[in-house]
Amino acid sequence: MPRGFVVVAPFLLAATFMLTRVGPAAADDPLEVAQGLGRVIAAETFCGLTFDRSAIEAFVEKRVPATAMGFISDLDTSIWAAERDFAEAGPSTKAAICAHARRFAKAHGFIR
Repeated sequence: MPRGFVVVAPFLLAATFMLTRVGPAAADDPLEVAQGLGRVIAAETFCGLTFDRSAIEAFVEKRVPATAMGFISDLDTSIWAAERDFAEAGPSTKAAICAHARRFAKAHGFIR
């Protein structure tokens, strides 16, 4: 086996693993969706936004399997934790949170 292959092979395996984790299965993990969506929903009030509920329903329908029993509990916990965290946020933190929440909401049709 060529020496170069022995050196490069571990990097190729690592890159392959990382690329496969970025695919739809990783993005649609119900826990990750619940955690991220919970923080965005908590940011709605914190940032003075108004979301389209039907767009949120469509997002959940598309991203969360009907068999994901823990989704609601995970979502509720995430909202609660985010609201607590946001209460302690300074102005710069609020600006960053709201900027991304607004971008995410626009990207997924929650706001126009």
